[in-house]
Amino acid sequence: MAKKKQKEKSTSNPCIEAELNKLFSPEWLRKTAKETGLIKRERKIDPVIMFWVLVLGFGVQLQRTLASLHREYEAKRSIHLSRDSFYERFSPALHF
Repeated sequence: MAKKKQKEKSTSNPCIEAELNKLFSPEWLRKTAKETGLIKRERKIDPVIMFWVLVLGFGVQLQRTLASLHREYEAKRSIHLSRDSFYERFSPALHF
């Protein structure tokens, strides 16, 4: 019974996940986040998790709110993050 519950919890495909990580390696994402100014120092905002929440967080829904992305980020990182800390990443000062 425990094995069945473990299988139900894991919804990701290891092959797809490995290929995506080849395309966007955590090292490259962290380096690019520093170069673009997304992060000045790595504290509570992990650029790798932020990237994947933004890329995969929309799913089939075409319209998501910043609040729902904020909740998704907190769930993935298992932390509490103030709204201001999260929302400031979407300010006009952030240039890609």
